[in-house]
This record gives sequence, C-alpha cells and structure tokens, in this order.
Amino acid sequence: MNNKEWKGSEERYAAERAALLERLEADPDLVFEQRIAVEVEPAHADFWLTFAAEWGGALHMLDETNAKRFELGTIDESQYEYARRSYRLGQIVLSELYDRLKASSEHGGGAQSFRLPFGMLDCYFVPAYLHDFGQARPDLKPLCKAYIEKVRQALTDNGGAPLEETVRLLDETVGTYIRELRRFASRGRQ
Repeated sequence: MNNKEWKGSEERYAAERAALLERLEADPDLVFEQRIAVEVEPAHADFWLTFAAEWGGALHMLDETNAKRFELGTIDESQYEYARRSYRLGQIVLSELYDRLKASSEHGGGAQSFRLPFGMLDCYFVPAYLHDFGQARPDLKPLCKAYIEKVRQALTDNGGAPLEETVRLLDETVGTYIRELRRFASRGRQ
C-alpha cells in the first residue's frame, strides 16, 4: 500500500470509526444486531454445541479467578471490571449461541446446513474462543480454524473494507461497549 492509499484508508477508517461510535452512543443495542451469518454444516452441529457448553464453563471459571485476583490485589478495579464484563458478556454470547443451535437441531436443522447469525459481540468473542478451544482440544483445532476463517471471510464480504479495518472497528466498538456498559445500562433504566 503506498502512502496515498494508506492515507485514504486511514481517513476512511477514522470516518467509519466516528460514525460507528456515534451510532453506539445513540443505540448501545447495536452490538446485538446481526452483522454476518456463518454457514454451519449439519455434521458440525455437535461440535458447536460442545464448544458453546465447554467454553461457557471455562469463562465461568475465568470469571471466578478474576474475582479472586481482585480480592488478592493482583489487579486493580478497572482491570477487574473490564474482565468481569468481558467474561459475562462472553457467557451470554455462548449461551445464546447454544440456544440457537439447540433450537435449530431440534426443529429439523439436523439434515441441512443452516446459517448462524452473528452480532458484533459474536464476531468479537467467538473467533478468539474458537482459537483457544482449538488449542485446548487439538483434535478439533482444524475445525476451529475453518470456522474462524468463515467468520473472517463473512466479515470481509459484509463491509467491503479490508479485514484489518473491520477488526479494528469491531475491537474499538465492543471495547467501548464493555467499558461503558454500566453507563449504557443506567441510561436504559431512566
């Protein structure tokens, strides 16, 4: 990428970032809206159910460890709060993912592939969780990598922006949502 292309790319990114953060401020539920859909093969439904259940349990343990680290003073309150919100949002994401998969498999989805909707939170958490799950379960690593690639491809196809920009925007938007979650929630109760 030459300097002119890079500058144009950075300017486009800055404009997209500002617009997205403005939309988030106006409607924090933006992070739950469907961004992409990932095609799941019928033979992989059990893999997804196992992943969602096992990694949800791992997040629960990480949340408890985070609380103990805070009690011991090894992390400060802002680190504790950010990690706690991340783990709990991750648990929500995986619980919803599990419920969608279970409903699909119970209602005849077992014979044909289905499209799994992903919101911003799914796009943010699930690929990282799949990566870690593949590290913990080497027998499933190739499948984890294949679905990480499907998410990456869907993100690229969805917005037209380079994947790196899309991931940066996603990271900043979800990171802002996590940091400001308490403020967003209190606004909703007013």
